[in-house]
Amino acid sequence: MSGEQIIVEVNYKMRDRVEVFVGKKKREVDDLKQDISKGDYAGLQLVGKSIKNNANKLGLAKIVEFGEAIESAAGLKDSGRLKDVMGEYYAYLDAVKVIGVE
Repeated sequence: MSGEQIIVEVNYKMRDRVEVFVGKKKREVDDLKQDISKGDYAGLQLVGKSIKNNANKLGLAKIVEFGEAIESAAGLKDSGRLKDVMGEYYAYLDAVKVIGVE
């Protein structure tokens, strides 16, 4: 993502909630990387499903895709793919700027 900002527009009433969600997910990435190292694929599969469901409720389509990718790779026990997804996921979360619109 090379320092680019990714603008995510949400209803202004949801802006704070979405910012908190994105910040929380960004902080969780290190824990998820540890889960990959431990081979906790069942836990990662559940986390991926949770990310997908919660992001869907907030209308965050790209984060839904990351949740699906985590869930799928964990189901396949594909640590290489999980590591790749985590790198992409963190870079995305780090680049997101949430904008509230009417």
